[in-house]
Amino acid sequence: MDKKISECINNIDRIIQPRIIATNNYESAQVAEVFKIAYQFITHTYINMIQSEYEEARNVLINQFGVATSERLDKVHQLLIFWFFWQRDKMFGLKFLKSKMIHDGLKKIWAFSEAEIESLDQEFSLKKEQGEDTFYLWMKIENILGKGSNGFGPTFVFPAMSSSLKNNYIRLDLLTDNGIQKWL
Repeated sequence: MDKKISECINNIDRIIQPRIIATNNYESAQVAEVFKIAYQFITHTYINMIQSEYEEARNVLINQFGVATSERLDKVHQLLIFWFFWQRDKMFGLKFLKSKMIHDGLKKIWAFSEAEIESLDQEFSLKKEQGEDTFYLWMKIENILGKGSNGFGPTFVFPAMSSSLKNNYIRLDLLTDNGIQKWL
């Protein structure tokens, strides 16, 4: 199992590297730092899945994320980056996602179009009103990965994701605290 996890993490790391390079080369160091925290949300989610007391969490990581093609996993990461900012706005009543700095970063680093940003915002907002935004995220991830869940996926991914969100939101708050108005 350890070898499979190691191969899975190496594959995930290889796939996200071009986005990290684009972030490091981004014109605004402040935006780059914010996106680095968003990447850590993804990384910490995977680490939390590995460290979970439940074997199923590791199986989801290996069998769903670990075997994905580069293109599919990049699309999942793109969706998770969007989710990181969207969820933060909804939890705290902010407009971080609509800030020019974050908006431009989504377009330039993650190749979002304006229509994609608006569409995802509307889709998730509608699902949030119905209390289904988190499960909708999982359905979109499954659709991108092209793998059906055995029913355990969201059960074991969401605790890992939730813990990672909380920890990285704290880091983001510390980074933006002194100049929050320019982000909003």
